[in-house]
Amino acid sequence: MRTLNKETLRSVEEYIVRFQQENGQAPTYRQVQQALNMSSLNQVHRYVKALESEGKITRSDDGSIELLPQF
Repeated sequence: MRTLNKETLRSVEEYIVRFQQENGQAPTYRQVQQALNMSSLNQVHRYVKALESEGKITRSDDGSIELLPQF
């Protein structure tokens, strides 16, 4: 497995939080890909999965990003 860039990981997390605050829902993988200029949806998936394993986000049964708890 490739090593994930910590700065990109932080950017993905920040984007998800900001998107949720502004829109009341979590972004799709494609929205994350386009907003952060990522090369593929697979790359987004790897970062989302890493955030999930760190307990920072959750994913639904179909793999989509779930809303983060409100602070």
